[in-house]
Amino acid sequence: MRAHSIGLLAALLLSAAPASAALEQGAAAQQPAPHRGIGLSEVSVPLSRRIDFTSQVNGQSYSLLIALPTTPAPPGGYPVIYVLDGGAYFGSATDAQRGTGLNLIVVAISYPFDDAQFIAKTLKTPVSATGEVSLLQIAPAIQATRTLDLTPPTAAAFMAAQKSPGMSKLAVGGADAFLKVIETEIKPKVHALLPVNTANEALYGHSLGGLAVLRALFTEPAAFRSFIAASPSIWWNDRSILADEAAFSAKVTSGNVAPRVLITVGGLEQTPTPVTPGFPMKQDEVDAMVRSARMVDNAVELGARLKALKGGRGYEVQSVVFADETHGSVEQAAVGRGVNFAAKRQALKP
Repeated sequence: MRAHSIGLLAALLLSAAPASAALEQGAAAQQPAPHRGIGLSEVSVPLSRRIDFTSQVNGQSYSLLIALPTTPAPPGGYPVIYVLDGGAYFGSATDAQRGTGLNLIVVAISYPFDDAQFIAKTLKTPVSATGEVSLLQIAPAIQATRTLDLTPPTAAAFMAAQKSPGMSKLAVGGADAFLKVIETEIKPKVHALLPVNTANEALYGHSLGGLAVLRALFTEPAAFRSFIAASPSIWWNDRSILADEAAFSAKVTSGNVAPRVLITVGGLEQTPTPVTPGFPMKQDEVDAMVRSARMVDNAVELGARLKALKGGRGYEVQSVVFADETHGSVEQAAVGRGVNFAAKRQALKP
């Protein structure tokens, strides 16, 4: 289930709360029957592997979805792209990799949304008597898990001021612990499964995922070779993500680090559009929030600043605006470009 499927407002300002009241009301009206094993376990991507584990770092349960390469490992091992919001992007990222013959491993980081025990723990509800997972539980579970893991430390006042439905009640600020999970628990599992080029690993994220990528870039710029921030939610917590930009820039210009960086955004992401019927916010409120988020301007300005840095050998910054794409529609283009960037394919141009 895609977290941003209900229009521009849901795609942008509900990137932290992807299950809107409108979506929940529409789903409730249809009253679908509960299903056992919804989601990741019902349909599999061919030649893939799933690894479930509970982190010793933050206590969260994760599902790793790994597309196994179909070509021999290159000298030094396979490059890897770690994809945040993996349940949404595993298929797209794998298609982008296999469809163009890129020799790298796709690792999508997700959660066991098909597990009734996990859902009950996440939503703080009783486990159903049948042990089944309802369709209506999936979106709130996505909302809760990704918002906690993908947001950096966040001021309580910022959360209290949020008007998006349900957003102010979400747990936030777990990005640093989540990045530690990737570094100390997820990477070793992937390295044990396949020969990996540990000097050529990439991190991809969209929206709040893009915010988490920027957090990793600014605070741990040597953790990955490539950092791919698609439509990053720079607006989050009054743009506090940029507090570490100066220190990062100093490391680049001194030659201490030389990451590869790709920042993408849809050209229509700060253009207000009509809200969906039944959404519990007024149009003028939506318009003001979309404009204040400055999704396009923030991404373009950050890309320009990073590109202007005089970094050492290997430092590279690309910035792409996908014309006529919204926060939701740009996802597939962003994933495809991100996978190609991670594999160092040079044929594609902005």
